Amino acid sequence: GGEGQSGGAALTSLTKALVVINIYESNMCKIALFGVYIFLLTLHQSGAICHICNSNGVACASNNTFHLCFGGLPNINEEFSCPNEDEVCTTLGQVCMDPDSNPSIQAACGNTKQCGQCADVMNGGFTCTSRTSFTMCMGNVLTNVRGTCRAGQICRTSVAHAGRVPCVSECLIDTDDMCDVNVAVDVPPKSESAITTVIIQPTPLLPAVSTTVIIQPTPPSTTTTSTSPSTAQVSTNSPTSVAPTTRPSPVDYCSSQRYVGRYPNPADSSCTRYLYCTGSGGGLGLVGRLMRCPGKLFFNPQSRICQVPKPNGCV
Repeated sequence: GGEGQSGGAALTSLTKALVVINIYESNMCKIALFGVYIFLLTLHQSGAICHICNSNGVACASNNTFHLCFGGLPNINEEFSCPNEDEVCTTLGQVCMDPDSNPSIQAACGNTKQCGQCADVMNGGFTCTSRTSFTMCMGNVLTNVRGTCRAGQICRTSVAHAGRVPCVSECLIDTDDMCDVNVAVDVPPKSESAITTVIIQPTPLLPAVSTTVIIQPTPPSTTTTSTSPSTAQVSTNSPTSVAPTTRPSPVDYCSSQRYVGRYPNPADSSCTRYLYCTGSGGGLGLVGRLMRCPGKLFFNPQSRICQVPKPNGCV
């Protein structure tokens, strides 16, 4: 009888222990799930858009600067910086936070310091002026030759500076390689003279084309004159004249092209000038602009950039 009571007591104790363990494990699971939720919530809240007012009452202007918001609009006349060098602007209750303190804390804005900067950009290269727009640089200053990436693409700074069409997939996660603003920093005033170019896709390379004109000789015509007592033949054929070949103007040349971009200048065998075909602004096709490579550079018809040395085929 004693052994039965001892066994029952042991079973009861074991059952209670299992219940306690189950409750403990359940609570730990809830705590873990809550922790994951907080992490995801923080991760979601740390992301933002530059120059847009957030729920914390500020609009991040760059990685570590911000404007105070009043009535849902940022006061762009005053810009504040985060007090510590390692802090970034976020959308959290504490505006400036150190990302090293929590891996979920991210800068609300990407790199805005490179927006519209032509200082170290080659002539004929581009600079990103927003997430989806770019402008050509000449002489280390912005020109009025502007481009816009198509839907699903963004402007990548490193590609733009290399002189290539800088539109890449919007899945780019390197925020240090873009201009993270919505509106182009060099947006022109609304006028008919402002040029906005839509880049459809990178300009395809043009194959070298040679044209051979074959002139068939004209058979001589004859006139027969009857005389007495003999017949004389008089040749009346005249030399064949060939009209001089004319080069198409930049406007005519670009009107026959489908894509925006740089093209070789058919009228310049020295390769010091090239054509830039851009949108007319009225949806009437492309128009041409005559451009010159700076200094002692030469236009390469294959890579579509100005370079040294002189490409093969240039005189």
